[in-house]
Amino acid sequence: MVVDDFIPLVPAVVLASRTVICGGIPVKQWLVQWRNQSVDEATWEDASLIQDQFPEFSLEDKALVEGGIMIGT
Repeated sequence: MVVDDFIPLVPAVVLASRTVICGGIPVKQWLVQWRNQSVDEATWEDASLIQDQFPEFSLEDKALVEGGIMIGT
C-alpha cells in the first residue's frame, strides 16, 4: 500500500566512502545512491546508520572509491 505517493528510500549502491571528523571522532560515511533515484540524488550517510537500518544491505562484491578525511564540526 502506498500512502500519499510515499516511496520508501532503500539503498541501491554505495558510490564512494569517506571519513569525516565529528567532535574529534572519525566517522565512516558512504555516498549512497537510493533505489529509483538518480546518481545526482545520492547522499552522504553514516555507514553505521545504513548498516543498522538496512542489515540486509551488503557491500560484498561492490567496489568503493575511498575518499580522504574531511574535518567537520
